[in-house]
Amino acid sequence: MSSVKELEALHEQELQNLAEEKAKEFEKIANSGAATKKKFENKWKEKLKEVEQRHETELWEAKMSSTVDDEEDEKESTPKQTISKDGEEKKKAEQRKLKNAKKKQKKVQKQTDARQQAHQEFMDSGGVTQRDVEIERIKQYLEPNQSIFEIDSDGHCLYRSLADQLNTNLNNSFTKQLLERANSELSEKNKRELKSLTTSNGLFTYLHLRSLIANQLRRKSDEYFPFVMDVCETMDEYANIVESSSEWGGQVEIQAFLDLCGKQFILKIVQDSGIVLMGDNSMTPHPSSSILFVSYHKRYYALGEHYNSIKTI
Repeated sequence: MSSVKELEALHEQELQNLAEEKAKEFEKIANSGAATKKKFENKWKEKLKEVEQRHETELWEAKMSSTVDDEEDEKESTPKQTISKDGEEKKKAEQRKLKNAKKKQKKVQKQTDARQQAHQEFMDSGGVTQRDVEIERIKQYLEPNQSIFEIDSDGHCLYRSLADQLNTNLNNSFTKQLLERANSELSEKNKRELKSLTTSNGLFTYLHLRSLIANQLRRKSDEYFPFVMDVCETMDEYANIVESSSEWGGQVEIQAFLDLCGKQFILKIVQDSGIVLMGDNSMTPHPSSSILFVSYHKRYYALGEHYNSIKTI
């Protein structure tokens, strides 16, 4: 395990160097406006997340390598010794963790490639980014009294966007019932986190949406599991990630949310190629109060997909 400890020490040093690098870069923009500082913070959040995911993968690989070496030594010293059932289960669990860690590493590499490509495109275009072009295309599908409300890029953007939309519909009786249900279904972890949010009193938060959707996935696991079986081995494992992590939400989570709401809401997703309607009654007339508006961006941040809320001015 000495190699694992050495790797942990290297990781700690890398994080320290990263913090020092961030501090030096911040000095250059210390007197800049709020928008510049926000972009700076988003950039470093993404960078730190990449590094932490890479560290996790490297540690699992090192631990697995160490486990294999130990098993080989044991076989040489006691060739006739049989592996216990518990040992087999432990080995399988480690292999599953390594498999998931490798998937995360591929995701990190994909994100890094996307960032490099975005930077190159920015340089080639003379300062006009694909993000800018995409936003202008999305705006073409908005009403004159609608605008894009920016949501933080922290892994919770889909859930924050849906929460923001629901909070504009709190006069709706179903929305009130849904909030009561969400409060009752919050996990203990999410209840603790909710207490730290200063703007959560009587409103939906991303924590409410994560708990609601995770429980819907558990209740209807047979329906949703075929769409996530390449990511996790069980539906409960996937639902736990939805409920308790900052992993991005996507099509499966949107469908689970709409299934939970039945015919109460439809979702209008505005993207650069047009408007996508989702929900049981998406093909029938509906009152404006039942429509939730979000925008979907592929180029908003270098890391890729992002959701914002659409506000009526």
